[in-house]
Amino acid sequence: MAVQNKNKKYLCFADFEFTCGVSVPNWRRETLSVGIIICDTDYRFVDCYYSTCRPASKCRLTKECRKLTHLKQEEIDRSPDSNRVFGEVCEMLEKYDIRDVKVWGNDDRIALYSDFKMHKKNKADGQNIRRVELRIHDIQNKLTLKMELPQAVNIEELATAFGYTPAVGTFHNAYNDAMALYLIQKAVFTTDFQNNLKFAELKQKRLDRIAAEKKRVDETRKANALSVPLSAREQEYYSQISESGTEKDIKNFIFLRSKIISALNHSPEEERFFLIVYPAKIKIIPQSRFDPEKNFHILRITDFCRNDFGDVVVDECKLREK
Repeated sequence: MAVQNKNKKYLCFADFEFTCGVSVPNWRRETLSVGIIICDTDYRFVDCYYSTCRPASKCRLTKECRKLTHLKQEEIDRSPDSNRVFGEVCEMLEKYDIRDVKVWGNDDRIALYSDFKMHKKNKADGQNIRRVELRIHDIQNKLTLKMELPQAVNIEELATAFGYTPAVGTFHNAYNDAMALYLIQKAVFTTDFQNNLKFAELKQKRLDRIAAEKKRVDETRKANALSVPLSAREQEYYSQISESGTEKDIKNFIFLRSKIISALNHSPEEERFFLIVYPAKIKIIPQSRFDPEKNFHILRITDFCRNDFGDVVVDECKLREK
């Protein structure tokens, strides 16, 4: 099919629904529906596509899949094979000279490759699926950074904040989610989205959730760290850093002591341990499980016994102060 306009550039946003459920491992997922939205570089809507698909292998929808996607078994039974559907998608991509198919997250490419492999396993043609899979481009991280969000937010939350509600059906529909993704990027690149009240509320809600979770983790770690009585030297050091108000040193002390106590609790039969410091992490390993051949780039290693680790905690904390 000829390119729509060789002098014009187009963007493609896509979403896919796949077989899912506890009985469907990641490496056996197959495509159930495809949604495509095409726009020009000024974000003017140009074209769209939607189709359900019949899997090459596992055609029976699980209960979880029906609940999530709202697809009906009868729809899937009368749908064309997914490779045939992707043949139509490939024609559309060629028509608009699309090289990047924009999706939200890295799951789509993994699942499409799984669908391709399932076709191959069933001795069915899956090349069209593979052609689309190779054009998948995850824009989640790019948009998340652009929106200055502390972490990724799902499509439904973002689209709702930007005023999109599906005209027909719900989210977790391939067409509706592709449309949502198109409208999200359009809002980010063409509007003053930071002054969007609903978006600001969503962002603050996520920041508050992260702060609450961090507080919970810190409180749990501190309770664990202080669940075993401090040695005399630890008491002296902990009192000193608490009085000086050195938050970083207090966090290091709590973190290290909690890590050691967790390792002791995890290996109650062990008496001696190694504290191993790497360039970017610390590990506590029972000496009986330590394998020098598997431990590279060690900065320092200290041995200690179960009932006497206080000096190790203080010495390591003082080294980390420098």
